[in-house]
Amino acid sequence: MLFDKDKALEFAYEECLVLKIFPKLRGVQTRNNQHLTKIQDLLKDFSVSSDFKQAMENDSKEFVFNSANCLNNAEYEKFSKSSL
Repeated sequence: MLFDKDKALEFAYEECLVLKIFPKLRGVQTRNNQHLTKIQDLLKDFSVSSDFKQAMENDSKEFVFNSANCLNNAEYEKFSKSSL
């Protein structure tokens, strides 16, 4: 099965965000944080946006990234298996 190059790059980008970047934001205050809001706006067209939103909206008012539902996408799973 062949995949669109742009889709493959999008998957790679999201995987990098989930595994490398978002964990570094852990503990950042989310209340009135314009920087996190700008990041959230940049991610609005990506499937990772819902995971990012969930990390910002928790009871501790700190960024806590604890889900990677975007990587549970069936299309992503097909891509990751075909790239091995």
